[in-house]
Order: sequence, then structure tokens, then C-alpha cells
Amino acid sequence: MSAPPSAPRPRSVSVACLVPALAAGWRMFLACRGPAMAFAGLFALGGVGLAWGLQWVGLAPLVLPVAGGFLLVGPALLAGFLGLAAARRAGRAPSLGDLARGMAGAPRGAWVLALFCVFLFLIWMTDAATLYSFMIGRRVAGLAAIFPVGAEGWRFHLGAALMGGVLALIVFVATVHGVPLQLARRATLAGAVTVSVHACLRNPLTHALWGAILALGVGVGFLLPPLLVVILPVLAFSGEALHRAVFETS
Repeated sequence: MSAPPSAPRPRSVSVACLVPALAAGWRMFLACRGPAMAFAGLFALGGVGLAWGLQWVGLAPLVLPVAGGFLLVGPALLAGFLGLAAARRAGRAPSLGDLARGMAGAPRGAWVLALFCVFLFLIWMTDAATLYSFMIGRRVAGLAAIFPVGAEGWRFHLGAALMGGVLALIVFVATVHGVPLQLARRATLAGAVTVSVHACLRNPLTHALWGAILALGVGVGFLLPPLLVVILPVLAFSGEALHRAVFETS
């Protein structure tokens, strides 16, 4: 039996490294745009269906919390996007087959992290629905109702943001480097999560800004689904570029 891999050590990086990371993410998106947009399009359609469904049943104010909750399940999609990036670096034209192989070839630890993200997403949806029943407690429909005015609407969104923010922070620090390390098989599951947390603590400002960029990008993409087919892959590829900078991967 082979020895478990030793987890790499993160290095200190400045906030300025986010600029080349985003530029690298954009270039990788252009190189993989066909399959990447097709993959992201599935989630854009899902977002449209979910937003429409919530409005149809009179729960329009829940659209924003659901959009924020997408941050919790986003890391589960990395395997597919990184499969495309690996094909590009190997000199091949990325295809849907590379995306499928990236997903199918993900190690068990990566799927454990993905299931952990989905579990927290379900907790988040349950908490948001409970908060809605206490603070609003009636059917509210229509696009305008997504941003309800009045004290009850603002209290609901503030409470939802606070609860969701805690869960999103847990997911972020555990997966921002934990998932890429698992997909590259550079660490055990426990080691990948530990090193991911260490990397965030070592570079708090850089990771805080990156988390804010993720939240803004995903929020805009969820509310304007056509943009999600571009925003989602660009953020995924940029996140990998940031990971490679933190762990000096050439």
C-alpha cells in the first residue's frame, strides 16, 4: 500500500495576485468556452427554473437566499471545469468528454467534500424557509417581490445573509484549496481541508477579497442567468489559478 501524500505548504501571496488569476481564468475560459458554457448552462437553466418556481408558489423573497446558497454547492462543480483545463494544458481541444472524465475521475475525498457542500446547502434552505415563515409568513409573488420593501423584508434578508454567510464561510475555507488538492491527489481528505484552512489564515485579505468576488459573481449570475454561463467557468478557472499561485504549481 502506497503512503498517503504529504500535503503541500501554502505560501504568502498578495491581493494583487487576484488580477493575474482572473486574467488566467478568462484566457482558460476562451480556450474551453464551448463545453464550459454548455456545463454552466445546465445550472443557469436550473437557476431560472428555481427562481420561477419560487415566484409561482408565492415565495419570491426566497430567490435571493437561494442565489446565495449556490455558493455552498459551487465547489462540487470544479472537477468538470478542471478536467477541461487539464485537457487544454495537455495540448488537446477541450471537449465534453474531458469534462465527463474530470467528473468521473474525481477521487472519493472530492466527492465527500461535494456531499458536505450539498448537506450544508440543504441546511441553509431549511433555515431560510423557517426564517421566511416567521418574518414574512405569507405568499409574495412577482419579480419586484424578490427585493421586498419594508421592515419585514429587510429583516428577513439581513437574517438570511447572516445565517448563510456563516455556512458559506465554512464551505469556502474548507474547499477553496481542499477540492483542488483532492482533485490533484496531492493530499488526503483531512490534510487537504487542514491545508486549505491554513492557506486562508495565512492570506486572509486575499481570500476575503476572493470570497467577495465569488459572492458577487454568483449573485449576479443567478439573478441574470444568461451571464452565469460565462461567470461560472471564469470563476472556476480563476480559482484554480489562485490555487496554483498559493501552492506554486507550474
